[in-house]
Amino acid sequence: MDAMAYLSTKDITPVFFDVTMSQKQLRNTESIEMLQLIRDTQFLDIGNVYGVGNQLNNLINSALDAGKSDNVASSIEKNEANVQDAIEKLIEYINNMD
Repeated sequence: MDAMAYLSTKDITPVFFDVTMSQKQLRNTESIEMLQLIRDTQFLDIGNVYGVGNQLNNLINSALDAGKSDNVASSIEKNEANVQDAIEKLIEYINNMD
């Protein structure tokens, strides 16, 4: 599956973006530039995939949505040990995969 994901990213995705999307679907330069910007800035947050720090992210988002940005630093500090434990468990899980 890793090899298929690699080959897809290397061989299929560029053709899909450069030919199918840019030339056949999107006809104006602004849309093509926006698609390129999205493509260039995409990333995978492994912590999100495995749920590391989801509780902290929710606390931060709730504080920001409520206009209480001064609570963000204290939320991070209070949850630092929990996130670190989750990271260590994830590393242990990955190391024990066969």
